[in-house]
Amino acid sequence: MQFCLIFFTIIIFNLLQIKCVNVCGVQNIDIRFHSYNLIVQGYESVPGEWPWHVALYNYHGYNCGASLISEWNLLSAAHCFGESSEQLQLDDFYAILGRFDLRDTTETHWIKRQFSSITIHEDFKMNVRTKKSNGDIAVIKMSQKVEFTDRIRPICLPNSNSNVDGLLGTVVGYGNSGSNRLHEFTPQKGQIRTISYSRCLSKDPFYKIIVSERSFCGGETTIAPCHGDSGGGFFVKNSQTNQFTLYGIVSQGAKSKECSPNDYVVFVDVSKFINWILNAITTSGNIISRGKCLSANQQITSNNGCFVFIFQTDGNAVVYSITSATSKVPIWATGTHSKNPNADRICLQSNGDLVAYSGTKAYFASNTAGTSGRNVVMQDDGNLVMYGENNKVIWATNTVQQTLTCPFLSTTKTSGCANGGKLPYCCANGSTSPYCCENNSPSPHCCANGSMSPHCCANGSMNRDCS
Repeated sequence: MQFCLIFFTIIIFNLLQIKCVNVCGVQNIDIRFHSYNLIVQGYESVPGEWPWHVALYNYHGYNCGASLISEWNLLSAAHCFGESSEQLQLDDFYAILGRFDLRDTTETHWIKRQFSSITIHEDFKMNVRTKKSNGDIAVIKMSQKVEFTDRIRPICLPNSNSNVDGLLGTVVGYGNSGSNRLHEFTPQKGQIRTISYSRCLSKDPFYKIIVSERSFCGGETTIAPCHGDSGGGFFVKNSQTNQFTLYGIVSQGAKSKECSPNDYVVFVDVSKFINWILNAITTSGNIISRGKCLSANQQITSNNGCFVFIFQTDGNAVVYSITSATSKVPIWATGTHSKNPNADRICLQSNGDLVAYSGTKAYFASNTAGTSGRNVVMQDDGNLVMYGENNKVIWATNTVQQTLTCPFLSTTKTSGCANGGKLPYCCANGSTSPYCCENNSPSPHCCANGSMSPHCCANGSMNRDCS
């Protein structure tokens, strides 16, 4: 059994609606006649053999491995990026997908992707060894979705809390294989079997420090993942469907600096983080669903990659227009920067209100409590919109861009309304109201008197009786 996370449909009314297409974890080639071993003392893979394996780069060069889990998202180890999401500089990282030889400039099957967000698990602490494999996991949102090809395909995710004892799987990576290079230029592969939790802890006091109940060990074989293999996956093949599932992420390599096969390797147990992964993906696509939040420095990105809504660490929530691969221009903001340095989240609450918090203090709200607001969407036209039942617009930033100039579009084009509605607010009913009110009211509650009160009180009162 595996969890299929392939094509996201727009998350309009449910937390997640996943269109499950049976293409995850499928190789493009027949590998029955290719030898195994691995990484240190391993064998080279062949082109297209692991279409979900991704090479991660930072400003120094090749850094880690990752696995493609959807058209938008990668899964890797948190320690590949630093200690926390707040310290990340997204421009320092990018991914290479579909490439076999990192040196071969004649390859044409690969693509490069920048990142729009990197979500690091809240339990991960780089400088605390006892936390190393307890939350060493990160979800990456790419700036543009990828099209699946023979060389670029996603891998399946396991069911939550799957049993990993005794699994025989494959580890793949560009990490050092015993040569004098920092890393290899073609992916190495090999098989490794999981070791029981108790047996792992009894091998050496070292493993008692770094192994948790949300990680597992692999070893007692002739191979050893090494420097540069971190973040790559532990792939297990289903003999009935011939599909591979991502059960582990390389977290802690062998104990010795020589990456000895006599040592165990520690993997993050992906099945223990399924709910967290789904939540991270939900808040790093183009939608904030009701009951969900963006943490400091998280963002949602329009599907065309041209606009982002970022909840910044200074407490300001900003809509940016992306003007180049390294620059962006603000087009809307809450204007609350520097006033709330400890701001930690902005949430679409169950009452339909979009609220920013610093601890328990709320310092910004859309004042849409009591409405049917179900999700906030960063649209391809630059408008950040809260939708309710029947796709009714509840609230919007009114930032529709008549002309889109963006590095992810091949040409500059004029935006239109996908629903056939009228610009600038794309109201399906032809309204010129920013909230698509039938009476063209500027009020988020469509009050005929234009009141901002949820009860249309002429005096602006928030009380039901307008007192």
